[in-house]
Amino acid sequence: MRPPISKNEIENQLIFDPVCGLKIGDLADIPRVTRQGKKLIFCSKTCLDRFNENPEKFQGEPFIKVRGLEKRFRLGRIKIEVLRDLNFNIWEGDFVGLIGASGSGKSTTLNMLGLLDRPTSGKIFLKGKDISSLSDEERASLRSKTFGFVFQQYNLIPWLDAYENVILPLIFADKKIDSEETRRKFREINLGEQMIHRPFEMSGGEQQRTAILRALANDPEIIIGDEPTGNLDSETGNKILEILIKLNKERGKTLIVVTHDADIAEKANQIITIKDGRAIRDHQKHREIYTE
Repeated sequence: MRPPISKNEIENQLIFDPVCGLKIGDLADIPRVTRQGKKLIFCSKTCLDRFNENPEKFQGEPFIKVRGLEKRFRLGRIKIEVLRDLNFNIWEGDFVGLIGASGSGKSTTLNMLGLLDRPTSGKIFLKGKDISSLSDEERASLRSKTFGFVFQQYNLIPWLDAYENVILPLIFADKKIDSEETRRKFREINLGEQMIHRPFEMSGGEQQRTAILRALANDPEIIIGDEPTGNLDSETGNKILEILIKLNKERGKTLIVVTHDADIAEKANQIITIKDGRAIRDHQKHREIYTE
């Protein structure tokens, strides 16, 4: 076993894993490589193997970079720390599984990434630009153009039919609505007859497929899913997952999914495991069975 990295080495070399972005700190048994005269330090063999598969990819700027992210709340005199010095990288076009026990900070992290909430401290970089300190107007604009959200509860507007729910983001963004193209997309996922149905007239799977079409209305670069199959039976959930993975593989969408499902995590390019508000070293944690 290799000794912990010396303080001098941490101060003078990379202190974050170049692949996953984990803060190295005083971890023992750290893989190291030298490439083009530059020393690279990895948190584990998992990240070293990913690096060796595509070295050029992981020497550029991460698509999303999270550094020192913290989120704290106060309930009266009680201070609740949800996120504590959270660090990770997400690379463009990857499918990322965000996992952890209930209350670990997964959904809070997702809200930060999607600009639905602000961190107490720390920074989030998108394509090298710090987006954590944008104004409310800038955040709303970037959120509508860059992110598509798929929630566990579907969050469809109950008094609108499926078609009206899907075009809603286009209306908010004051964009042209191509009715025929929208109808074609409904037919593509076998919802042609459900376009005029309201949410209460649709099954859970039909509502979730409608929610996916709504998330894609503005052709976002990033799709964020918070337990998107959590309310569905296994067969329907697998169909929803197939749609999301197809968008990732065939259209290059960066897919970030919070899940408790080890089978879903197994399909991801990268696993970020959050425990007590921090990303931990174990990228194979998804192979455990969650019981909560």
